[in-house]
Amino acid sequence: MNCKIEADQKEQSLAEIAFRQSDIYCKFKDAANDNKPIDAQDWEMLRIKVDRCYKDFTARLQAIYPVSDIEMKICLLLKIGINVTGIAQLTRRTKSAIVSARKKLYEKTHGEVGKPEQWDKIIQSL
Repeated sequence: MNCKIEADQKEQSLAEIAFRQSDIYCKFKDAANDNKPIDAQDWEMLRIKVDRCYKDFTARLQAIYPVSDIEMKICLLLKIGINVTGIAQLTRRTKSAIVSARKKLYEKTHGEVGKPEQWDKIIQSL
């Protein structure tokens, strides 16, 4: 059993390394830093790559709560490690709007007031 867990963890780690070397990851990281626009095709490619790397991340997220398009974008960006400033730039929202969205997602899924960081932990666990 421990060998299976270790093998799964190693496989996940290798998948994450490959993802972080991918063109789409680099494009989003660069765009977040340079405030470059991202088109719909790039967002779709990011979703596909994240789902491959993190075993159907978006389906598992939707099973928890049916998120909107903008909420999905925020969650995808959180999953790949983009900071709040970068998320705000990539989604063309304010930083406070991103903080508020994360807080509301936690509240919607847990039925109680929470902090944005609590939502971030959920996203990282998926």
